[in-house]
Amino acid sequence: MNKKIVNLGIAIVTLVAVAGTQQAHAATTADTTVNLSMQSFAAITATADIIVAPTLAQIVAGSVTTTDQPITLTIDSTNGSTVTVEGDGNTVGLADADLELNAGAGWVSAASGGLVPLYTSSVTQSAANVPVNVRISNLSAYEVGTHSNTVTFTIVDSD
Repeated sequence: MNKKIVNLGIAIVTLVAVAGTQQAHAATTADTTVNLSMQSFAAITATADIIVAPTLAQIVAGSVTTTDQPITLTIDSTNGSTVTVEGDGNTVGLADADLELNAGAGWVSAASGGLVPLYTSSVTQSAANVPVNVRISNLSAYEVGTHSNTVTFTIVDSD
């Protein structure tokens, strides 16, 4: 029975000796959290001006459609977006009523006053290129020369 006590005593002495050799270090830490609070956004750019020059056959038919020379919209949005288009209200140059645009979902008149969506997406977009074809009708009403209409594309984030 004495032997068990001696062995136990040695174990305790050994633990105390090991603990006694450790040096105490003073260390402190501090944490902070950096939060980025992103707001939803949508941005749009359009290609430069385009020139539509109808052929004689298109003039006789009454309209011209640009499928090989679309306007390209570049869209960035966090939650998807809706794009509308509005003509400049021009009655002297190229009339809003004679100008239609299509981004794949159907023709929208420039005379719509920006009330009809030209393009809609429900997903995040990063530099998405959206081609927009142009159709001009009532060609026989226009005299020789250049007739212009500055269309405005408006983008709204779909949050």
